[in-house]
Amino acid sequence: MDAIVAKPYGLDQLKKDAYHLEATELEKLIFPLLCQVLNKYHGVNYGKRYWQILLGHWLQRYVNVILNHVKTLDKLLKNHVI
Repeated sequence: MDAIVAKPYGLDQLKKDAYHLEATELEKLIFPLLCQVLNKYHGVNYGKRYWQILLGHWLQRYVNVILNHVKTLDKLLKNHVI
């Protein structure tokens, strides 16, 4: 198979720091909206602390994985002809 393996995204410390900051800001934007949607869907009025305990770690992991995939694909499409 004639293929090129692309280098992974964000291995140096500066990119890791910028990536972490971007992921944190994205979580801060998404979390209040997620709380509203979940409260409305379930017909409850739980506070952000409740949802943070229940879903906080999951949301953090999810945002990090999705952001990493997006950044990797963006770098791939910029640097290689597909």
